[in-house]
Amino acid sequence: KDYADGSWDETEEVDYANNWRLWSRYNAALYWAMTTMTTVGYGDIVPESNGERAATMLAMVVGGSFYGFVIAQIGQIMSCTDLKTKRFY
Repeated sequence: KDYADGSWDETEEVDYANNWRLWSRYNAALYWAMTTMTTVGYGDIVPESNGERAATMLAMVVGGSFYGFVIAQIGQIMSCTDLKTKRFY
């Protein structure tokens, strides 16, 4: 490799991740993508095993779904408050 000294590719974390099995890499990549897309953030406490990552992703899906449900209910309540449009439906 022709990397400069101290490159990110020479760190122990990258060497450790390069030795993971394919499923572990896929799971870590999926966790990163879901954490980024749901804007949950990475925080100080992170899952380290495949099971922890899977449970965290499930919690993100459930939490995001619940948040969407609450927002939809608020929108429905707001749409029913106008009495003039309500009598046409």
